[in-house]
Amino acid sequence: MMRSLLILALVLTGFVFAHAHQSTSQKDVDTEEVPLIPRAEFFSVDSMDVKISPNGEQITFLAPYEGVLNIWMRNTNDEQAASPITKSKRPIFRYLWAKNNEQIFFFLDFEGDENHHIYAVDLKTGKVTDLTPFDRIQARLIRGSENYPDKIVVAINNRDPSFRDLWEINTRTGERRLMYENNEKFGELFVDHDHRLRIGRKSDGKGGYKFFIRDLLNQSWKPFIHFDKEDSITSRILEFSADNRRLYYLDSTNSNTAALYSSNIDSNNLHTEKIASEEKSDILDVIFDPGTKKPRVAISEFLRMQYTILDPGIQADVQYLQSFSEGDLSFVDSSLDSQKWIVSYSYDNKPIRYYLYDRPKKMAIFLFSANKELEKFPLTTMQPVIITSRDGLPLVSYLSMPRQGSRKNIPMVLWVHGGPSARDDWGYNVIHQWLNNRGYAVLSVNFRGSVGFGKKFVNAGNRQWSKKMQDDLIDAVNWSIEKGIADPKKICIGGASYGGYATLVGLTSTPEIFACGVDICGDSNLQTILEEIPPYMKDELEEFDYRIGPRDDKEFLKSISPLYKVDKISKPLLIAQGRNDIRVHEKQSTQIVEAMKKNHQPVIYVLFPDEGHAFVKIENDLAFYAIMEAFLAKELGGRFQEIGDDVKNSSAIILEGKELIDGIQGNCPLETTSDQCYDDSKKLPANS
Repeated sequence: MMRSLLILALVLTGFVFAHAHQSTSQKDVDTEEVPLIPRAEFFSVDSMDVKISPNGEQITFLAPYEGVLNIWMRNTNDEQAASPITKSKRPIFRYLWAKNNEQIFFFLDFEGDENHHIYAVDLKTGKVTDLTPFDRIQARLIRGSENYPDKIVVAINNRDPSFRDLWEINTRTGERRLMYENNEKFGELFVDHDHRLRIGRKSDGKGGYKFFIRDLLNQSWKPFIHFDKEDSITSRILEFSADNRRLYYLDSTNSNTAALYSSNIDSNNLHTEKIASEEKSDILDVIFDPGTKKPRVAISEFLRMQYTILDPGIQADVQYLQSFSEGDLSFVDSSLDSQKWIVSYSYDNKPIRYYLYDRPKKMAIFLFSANKELEKFPLTTMQPVIITSRDGLPLVSYLSMPRQGSRKNIPMVLWVHGGPSARDDWGYNVIHQWLNNRGYAVLSVNFRGSVGFGKKFVNAGNRQWSKKMQDDLIDAVNWSIEKGIADPKKICIGGASYGGYATLVGLTSTPEIFACGVDICGDSNLQTILEEIPPYMKDELEEFDYRIGPRDDKEFLKSISPLYKVDKISKPLLIAQGRNDIRVHEKQSTQIVEAMKKNHQPVIYVLFPDEGHAFVKIENDLAFYAIMEAFLAKELGGRFQEIGDDVKNSSAIILEGKELIDGIQGNCPLETTSDQCYDDSKKLPANS
């Protein structure tokens, strides 16, 4: 359950511009030094998610087509001619190359319902084919192999909504073959490079997971490895070796931090080798050679990104790339022969920049910035800080300060990450930059339960929702006040998913600390959330018991649910919700809105009928952040840009509190219900 409560995607798309306006309520921030950067500049993207074809001849990337993120392509050596190869009406955020070099796969759901289908686009004809044309299913791509360039293995829950079967699909013809009916009810399945099912995962009933290995001769299963409840977040399977005889995985069983291991799975003697580890942080990811499948680089992160080079053959390449720029290097993609790489650099004060690296020439060629227009504006830096919790835990945090005005006792936004099994990082952060420009300090805290800092830190958050996890956030706020950073009377708490939950807890448990709150798709009632989760997440329910609280202990779950303390809220609250959210259902927001209305408490409620757990459409992004900007200006006194037509141009339905922000122009009367407001004619097809 924990790994399924994902961070809300902060989508960066679109090109809408509006006129700048300074709030008359802002008297104490000098606005002359730094221009008010148009809101649309922050929440827009020129290019992102760059990939290279297996043969190294084509580069693809995501960029707007008619205002919607689509896949574009150009020749590797042609800097000018790029053209869109998809024209989807709903933004595409995930895609990958077929091993045949002639198709690209992409994934789309319907208006945020997370029932993703897998589509293939033929690069010669432009024809788009739904490879998984089942009704109301969720498809997951399990394996694409160079050994079978025209086939993929896909897991689909069409037979049983709770468990997925494996299908082999011919991507040219669309022909499907059922290769494994999942009657053993494995929650996750792993297939090797020869399209053979090798490993299955099941819950151990206590919050951990047991892995079973399949005998290729008699198709029977036998126990392989076990990640118990303390290691279930920090440990996971990564990849098979090219000959399918070894398995690479992350495991924290014998240490505090997750290390990279390999095991021989092709014999009765499972010889295990430890390959890489870090003392202060988990190995979070591994870059594999695309041809040999051997691990090349192990990636970890404490304050900033760290690399352990595992392949001596690329030592000189990495040294060159690290010396090429002061940003944090990321290995994005590679041609199959590894002669051409896509790399990127992350900075705190400018958007990500992408490069094509020619290994034989030892030359990095600039491709593009994720947002070239924003590079023209003065942006802020991000300072990593370690804040000590009241019981002695080091909380890796990130502070960003405005360039303009005073550096002391200024309004601050505590922005809380989702998950909670996720983390905040150093680098360009659109929320930090946008709010800094409006005159606010921004602090993000890796509270206990965040990932990357070892299993002790993760498990310190077990059953501590609204308790010690929240104490960490309050300790960080007190630190900011003690350091003279934040004005104690002008601190707002906000965030998405778990961050939205933490916002509700902050306003119900410590209302004296915060001036306001911003809740995006946050849980308000943990008693009912289990009744709402989709069936394919039920394999993770025992992890919910261990991490959050026992499902059968309704009183405990009630005690950590903000809904039952709503009478404690005394400060204004802004709530945003996607109607099709399958992780945090609409009623999680409507319940607390109704309770606040009964108590005559100030609440603004914005519903997006065509979104889910993430607001992916640029017009909806701009609408919400326009409302949030005006809300913060009123409550904290920062700068803001007029809302203009941003709300009118979106699907936003302002169901409550429109009158609380001057200038909001909604598209639905306050007295109408969400059902009456929702226009079915606005529904869009999954793809064009």
